[in-house]
Amino acid sequence: MGNSIPVVLTIAGSDGSSGAGIQADLKTFSALGVYGLTVITAITIQNTRQVKQIHPVSLNLLKEQLDILYADFDISYVKIGMLATKDIAEFTLNYLKEKNSKYIIDPVLKSSSGTPLFEGNAEKIVNGAYLITPNLDEASILAEVKIQTIEDMEQAAKLIYNQGAQNVLLKGGHLKGDKAIDILYDGKGFEYFIADKIKTKNTHGTGCTLSSAITSYLARGENLVISIRKAKEFLLKSMQRAKGLNLGKGRGPLIHFEDVAQ
Repeated sequence: MGNSIPVVLTIAGSDGSSGAGIQADLKTFSALGVYGLTVITAITIQNTRQVKQIHPVSLNLLKEQLDILYADFDISYVKIGMLATKDIAEFTLNYLKEKNSKYIIDPVLKSSSGTPLFEGNAEKIVNGAYLITPNLDEASILAEVKIQTIEDMEQAAKLIYNQGAQNVLLKGGHLKGDKAIDILYDGKGFEYFIADKIKTKNTHGTGCTLSSAITSYLARGENLVISIRKAKEFLLKSMQRAKGLNLGKGRGPLIHFEDVAQ
């Protein structure tokens, strides 16, 4: 029997600027030593400055993509990004539950430039997730509370957990202060992840990269807390490598690989 590596699947939108979406996911998977498969939920027309158009795929096309991959690969974990519409969300989540797939969901509700990326009741995407990784804006929408303090984050994490997620990682990078504080809630207690903030305009795809990195480490056999710690270290390095680069005229992408040809 030949050697193998963990196989993970990303279900998300396509970003032609390659900063976010399945493109960021695949770069993360490759950098962290897992084999990535893709199912595209929507084609986006975007660059580093704006999301101009979103074109969701049909449910039939979505099903065909999923069916052919599940028929061929043993998929250890699934990362979900932009689902675009309530119909795509409902179909995707029901499909994964039927397959007993463990999935991590980055609830992409709007772009970093502020464009809405999901139509429907956002709460319905929470139930059944092994892990959900909302930022402050997304958590505010899901929990229906205003978040301005660590205590607010803790309350929101509990409310989102009660909607049916097994674990909630609430990302606090947009809170005021010089520290980025993320909170993990598993229904029993909190784990805190604290790091220095990086001043950089190149932040396109940070959420995609973090959730894909967590997925990668889980697939490699790490527990959830260690996976999050290692994923945050990977994200930090990817942001540091991109600092000062001028790629595009807006929020630039990250650099996911250690050795970039000169």
